[in-house]
Amino acid sequence: MPTVDTTYSPEEVAEATGRNIHTIYRALRGGKLPGEKFGGEWIITDDALQEWMPAPLYRKHFGTETDEDNE
Repeated sequence: MPTVDTTYSPEEVAEATGRNIHTIYRALRGGKLPGEKFGGEWIITDDALQEWMPAPLYRKHFGTETDEDNE
């Protein structure tokens, strides 16, 4: 059975990080925050957030360790 990656909407990312929703959309449109559009909605994977955010901030806002922390 395939694994399912955790995904977030821009609104969820903005709420979790305390950033303005327009900042998240600007990062998506500018390619700074990797994301995909599906059915007109942005989808942000957990891996994309780990790539975009510094590890301490990722852990603070999303509460999990990155692969780098396990090495």
